[in-house]
Amino acid sequence: MKRRRLAAFAGAIGLLGALVSSGVAARADTLPGVDTTLSSLMSTYIGSSQDACVGGTSTSIAGTTTCTIDETSSNDKNIAVCVQSNTPGSVQECKITQNNVFGNNYALIFQHVVDNSGPSEDATQRATISQNMITSGTGSNFAAIVQVVKQSTKEAGPQSQTVHQFNTTDQTSTTGTNFASLNESSDQSAQSVASIQTQLSDQDASDPNGHINQHSAGLSRIFVTQSQVQNLTGSGTQMQTIDPRCCSVQDTNGDDVFTITQSTKQAGNPNAQQDANSFGTCFSSGQCTITQSASNNNASFGPDTTTCTPGFPCSSSVSCTNVTEFPICGKPD
Repeated sequence: MKRRRLAAFAGAIGLLGALVSSGVAARADTLPGVDTTLSSLMSTYIGSSQDACVGGTSTSIAGTTTCTIDETSSNDKNIAVCVQSNTPGSVQECKITQNNVFGNNYALIFQHVVDNSGPSEDATQRATISQNMITSGTGSNFAAIVQVVKQSTKEAGPQSQTVHQFNTTDQTSTTGTNFASLNESSDQSAQSVASIQTQLSDQDASDPNGHINQHSAGLSRIFVTQSQVQNLTGSGTQMQTIDPRCCSVQDTNGDDVFTITQSTKQAGNPNAQQDANSFGTCFSSGQCTITQSASNNNASFGPDTTTCTPGFPCSSSVSCTNVTEFPICGKPD
């Protein structure tokens, strides 16, 4: 039983290594704050595409893409892995809950969809991680989420591509370290002649639908990358919509780090209706930066970085749209 579990676990980490090394996600294993356990898990095991729902009391519902993992310990490490790979037209959902006292929590979620089925393609990914140190525990929390969707179609007739990526991460410790990495990527491409083409990409890690929250007197670090690309080729009506949102609250160490990077790109025919709105928000006791860039047929903006004042709410928004009376690609007045 243990051997099968370890094999599945190694396969799960192998997929992350492949995704990270291929450039799909930032190299989370080398970001500041990653300890040797998480780093080795994310970089050593490469070469497997095996789905997995491993750790503690784990439940993977047959015939679905739902994985739930619950772990509780007092001194030992909690390690949980959820891998969901290439299930077009379905909902991928991972939920990990870890409770500890003096041991560390490690949670890794990888969700991956490649869909070429067309003309209608729809993917939804949900990832939830909750890591808690109970009874004033002093252990540390480490979490990494990677979500990747790639859609492509050349099927005749009307075309529709939709991506929803939702995330929630909560980490709490008395004095331990918190580390969270979120990497979301959405790439949509469609070709047609004179049919209606629509693309929607929604990445949400911002309340009320999702967030990344960290609470500890120890050092906390959050690294977020949200990337969305849309390409349409055709002479018919084209509509493109992008909406990345991130994140929430981090306290209470003055050296905390909160980094948000958002990028949107849209390309279509000269009459394409393009609407991209990026929202970054944080409330950190330490240093928070929000870097945003955007481009469409007619304009581009950034990258532009907002440096926030420690201990104060901070937000930055960028609109790159031609569907309003006055097109804009930049920060609204």
